[in-house]
Amino acid sequence: MPSTAIVGTPDWNQPAKLTVAIALSLLCMVAVADDDGFCNVDTSCDSNVELPTATDCATDDCACAQQIQCVITNSSPDDNWSTIPTGDLHWNAFFWHTRFLETYVSPAGEDAFHAALDPAQPMTPLPAGTILYKAGYDPIDGEPGDPDIDQGAEVFVAAKLEGDYCPSEYEINGSCQGGGWFWYMADYTASDTDPFFSAWGKPDKCTACHNTAERGDWMLSLDIQRAYPPQP
Repeated sequence: MPSTAIVGTPDWNQPAKLTVAIALSLLCMVAVADDDGFCNVDTSCDSNVELPTATDCATDDCACAQQIQCVITNSSPDDNWSTIPTGDLHWNAFFWHTRFLETYVSPAGEDAFHAALDPAQPMTPLPAGTILYKAGYDPIDGEPGDPDIDQGAEVFVAAKLEGDYCPSEYEINGSCQGGGWFWYMADYTASDTDPFFSAWGKPDKCTACHNTAERGDWMLSLDIQRAYPPQP
């Protein structure tokens, strides 16, 4: 069970950061298209499952999302992965995703992620094998204040795969939309259906926002931290 401690209250006295957050939230709102078809979360994961490669995902992106989620499930992030960037469950101040978030980074990318948070250091892309996993919760009864943990989580994942995931339709002038990441959203909140993926691969819901963060290896938390570092 995730912690319900709320940390990381934002400082809205930084106009530049607020302007960026509002602009990005408006950009995210126009991205509403899901992938075609339907894809259920695999709830009977093989304990030996390994992270797929970019080639695997180009062949079957639904099976790829299922396999990545099984890697996460078998890894038990709440026990074995570090939380970032503020630690524990925190209020999401920047409008995208849900109101409360708990974000984890897989061991393969932990050191590189923390190094990339330092704007004084050159930006080094996060290594293959990095998984960023967000469990998001809405407030109880739609009111600000406390997260509704019992309702279940919306899950947001970005996985940096070996070989860089970039089907040809996402390449523009030699650059890949959203970088070499595989993205998906999974819904664990519905009580009358099995968990399912609402988007997977390189969904517009993800890339429309993250395309603005190329300087931070397509991660908004890194891009904003480097562009607007905290004041001493």
